[in-house]
Parts: sequence; C-alpha cells; structure tokens
Amino acid sequence: MTDEFLKLKADNAAWVAATRKRLSSLGWFMKCLKEPLARMANKQDGCTGAFFEGRYKSIAILDEEALLSVCAYIDLNPVAAGIVALPEESPHTSIKERVEHVSERQVPGTQKRPTGARHPMPSDSYWIAID
Repeated sequence: MTDEFLKLKADNAAWVAATRKRLSSLGWFMKCLKEPLARMANKQDGCTGAFFEGRYKSIAILDEEALLSVCAYIDLNPVAAGIVALPEESPHTSIKERVEHVSERQVPGTQKRPTGARHPMPSDSYWIAID
C-alpha cells in the first residue's frame, strides 16, 4: 500500500464509514479469520464449497424424546468415534458424572444432584434411551 492509496481511501467518506462498520462487527471479523483457514483446509482436502458444508446440522429439539435422543447421541459419540470403549470413560461429556451418580445412588428414583454438577440428573427414561 502506498501513501497515495491510503490518502485516497481516507478521503473517501463512504469507504471510511463502511470500514468502521466492518471493524466493529464481530461477524465480519470471524469471516475474515475463518475464510483463509477454510480455503487452506479445502485445498488440503481437495474439496470445494463451504468449509463446514454437510458436517454440522441444526435441529429443533421440540420434546423430551428429541432431547433424550440428542443427549444419548452426544454421550455415545466418543464411543462411536473409537475414542473411548465405554461412555463413562469420556472426560468431555457429562455421562461419566451421571453414571457415577446413579451407581452411588442409595434410594431408587431420587434425582439428587452431585456436588459440583453442571447439569441436572436426567430422568430414568434417559438411561432406557442409551441402553
């Protein structure tokens, strides 16, 4: 960039306004951050299109059955990926804490929350869903 180019841009009020708006936009910043990474990854993988194309989906969780299905999917995903042999061995899901809670539970049917738990304990239908 030359000094002349910068002076031309600085004297252009519309360009300055648009640039200020972009610089204050987190979405624009993330686009600028992710785009070169996505292009590099696509080049390495030999593919085109959106970087996350077909890899991530959004779904509506409209009832308890759908919620239980998603919870089971998340808890069982490390097993399916071959990262762990058993769901309760996964350090990145809440199932380890939940399994420990159930195995320590003295009164059947209670929904006691263990110390430091981030998530409420699921209903018994959750355990049926993952069996």
